[in-house]
Amino acid sequence: MIFLYFCTSNIFEILAYKGFAGNKKRQTIKLQIKSPMINTTTMKKLSLLTVTLLCLVLSFSSCKKDKNDSQSSITIEYKMLESLQVTGQTQPSIISSCFHYNFSYVNAQGETVTLNNVSAPWSIAPFEVKSPFTARIEGTIIYNENELPDGPIVFGALPNINYIKNGTTINKNDNNINHFSSKSQFLEFIATHPDRLKFKVEVNL
Repeated sequence: MIFLYFCTSNIFEILAYKGFAGNKKRQTIKLQIKSPMINTTTMKKLSLLTVTLLCLVLSFSSCKKDKNDSQSSITIEYKMLESLQVTGQTQPSIISSCFHYNFSYVNAQGETVTLNNVSAPWSIAPFEVKSPFTARIEGTIIYNENELPDGPIVFGALPNINYIKNGTTINKNDNNINHFSSKSQFLEFIATHPDRLKFKVEVNL
């Protein structure tokens, strides 16, 4: 709300202008204060009052802008990778093609999207959201035992969430990858570690 004052003869008018830029609802309130005499001291007091009110308006606008800045856009990208460069290895580890994925992710509207029998690599186009937002990709590794090679086998899932916030790119992942020399070794491992068939990456933004 912005206050403006005018003085004509013995009538002092205060116009209260209600509304801000972009706000379609605006209201003007006009008050007339009749006085036989408005001296210099009174004018100074009224001027001080007007300046104080204007400062309050500007302060409110600044706070509103800071709030909007805190809700700046965040760019998100989901990926399921097929290979991982392991420290100390000259060649990246490539997950065996016999493994597929049933998983879900949270889209730009905050809805859960489910996909089945997906092969890596997989990704979707980056999208923008406003904070607060929970980015998530989670699922299960699936396979057909009859399609497993006798060996070697590279097993795992490489879900990734890349996001850009305040100009900084950050990666969150669950790089779960294992090497087995034979089919029987892999099946024995899964029998004792069934939890390794699941994966999840989640980021609260």
